[in-house]
Amino acid sequence: ALLKDNSPWLRCRIVGEGPERSRLESLSADLGLEGSVLFHDFFPGPSIYGLMKSATVFALPSVREGFGAVVLEANCCGVPVVTIDHPDNAARHLIVQGQNGYLAGADATSLAKALNLALVRAPLMNPRAVAERTGHLRDWSEIASAVLHAVSGNRPSRFGTPGSKRRREEIVSDS
Repeated sequence: ALLKDNSPWLRCRIVGEGPERSRLESLSADLGLEGSVLFHDFFPGPSIYGLMKSATVFALPSVREGFGAVVLEANCCGVPVVTIDHPDNAARHLIVQGQNGYLAGADATSLAKALNLALVRAPLMNPRAVAERTGHLRDWSEIASAVLHAVSGNRPSRFGTPGSKRRREEIVSDS
């Protein structure tokens, strides 16, 4: 609502069927934003990426977020992200301020300012390049290898030690 006066063309898309949906629909109506806020049901599989790629900015206004894989997904789609700078929001660690998105305070005014800044600067940003440069983009085999190494350490395990030549078939046959 704080962005509507200066950006009447702006549209906000809220995707999902979570527990806050009905409250957000009511709030949107109360604020007179029916034509500006669009609600979408869950998008299965990769179809969500088309919607992400059509966005100018991705907002994740959560104070409590786990890893925040959706931040990387948006950045991979070339879309900067605005999220909340809060100790319980791990997604904030994925943002390089002004390069792949912005951090905002947990209040409406701060969020609106960060969103406005991201909207203005989005054409100048390259979020995917930032995610690649900072090492946040990895392929699954690299991630699985790192997790296996971290979990197993140097202790022998059912899966062998890092660098072990035991094959998967041998591990499965041990079961």
